[in-house]
Amino acid sequence: MSVDRLGVGFVGGGFVARFHIRSWVGVRDADVLGVVSRADSTAEEAAELARSLGVGEARVYATVTDMVADPAIDAIWICAPNFARIEVMEEIVEAIESGRGELVGVACEKPLGRNAAEARRMLELAEEFGLVGSLGLLGLYLLLLAYGFAIAFRARNQFARLLALGTDGGHRTGIRRGPCP
Repeated sequence: MSVDRLGVGFVGGGFVARFHIRSWVGVRDADVLGVVSRADSTAEEAAELARSLGVGEARVYATVTDMVADPAIDAIWICAPNFARIEVMEEIVEAIESGRGELVGVACEKPLGRNAAEARRMLELAEEFGLVGSLGLLGLYLLLLAYGFAIAFRARNQFARLLALGTDGGHRTGIRRGPCP
């Protein structure tokens, strides 16, 4: 893990991931360093978007495990389709459990699962491995999620839990660009 900046990898390279990558221009002390997607062309387009926006030198990974294994990646942002979220989280946990990598946290775009049982399973996996658990609603408090990761990362508090939810679309949150608190 890096010392000064949080390295983030995205799982998924479609619309939702690109929305979050575009929003990353307002995030400090964190870089988009990786993208993995079922379609290589989608992953490459998302990685190129991150590079072109100057939010990180994102590269494409063949698998989620490969991305977790990269010491430059400190956190994973799951933007994969709903039906794939459990599979993605299980692959993350398997990579950590087998000693191939370590992470500070995992964020997941809503919904956590297609039903309550899947959502509970996602939370169980995050808690079991001491990952900062975070649910991001598209466009809602994105910067607060990233700031929360950065705070937990700086404190090295891998057992912290962060749940950030909102309902106002981020319009009245008062989020400003600036240094991470």
